[in-house]
Amino acid sequence: MKSCKPAGVLIYATCTTEPVENEDVITDFLARRGEVFVIDNPRPYLPRPVGALLDEQGFFHSYPAAFEMDGFF
Repeated sequence: MKSCKPAGVLIYATCTTEPVENEDVITDFLARRGEVFVIDNPRPYLPRPVGALLDEQGFFHSYPAAFEMDGFF
């Protein structure tokens, strides 16, 4: 991928909570480019309270009903 420097960071973010537009996209991307890209643990880079919004894979999720925030991935 020419738009990301070696050892650079690529962030995928959406304003939806649908897995087909979030986790499924990442799974598909890594199936094709996993030799170049890996999922990094975001916890060291985020404020501690944000950890409650991360799932076991390290993906950030916010939901209107649970956190009184917009839905976001």
